[in-house]
Amino acid sequence: ALTDRIKQEVIGVLSKIQVRAEADVEAIEAQRRMRGEISLIHDESPPVAEAADDPEALAQAAAARQPGAVFRPPSTVDDSAPAPFVRDTRKIGRNEPCPCGSGKKFKQCHGKVA
Repeated sequence: ALTDRIKQEVIGVLSKIQVRAEADVEAIEAQRRMRGEISLIHDESPPVAEAADDPEALAQAAAARQPGAVFRPPSTVDDSAPAPFVRDTRKIGRNEPCPCGSGKKFKQCHGKVA
């Protein structure tokens, strides 16, 4: 049983291996390097000198440097919910005839999910 399990695990690992060309590997490495060069400083953040005058900004910066801290930007987003969708006509039932006139049920005609 042990050798059978080992054989199955080895076959499973070998079946998941993907052989890649050297150009593909270089392209993936280039993408990884580009991700490392991302700047996480916001263009609209106040300069350090302005933030030094604001004790609240200093407290937020100190809290952000703590291990495990989660950055929460100030809420400047409009919190109003989008307007709900309102249908002009009544909803067509799945088992009703399709309005296109094909004679099929709506679920087998225009209501079919691909």
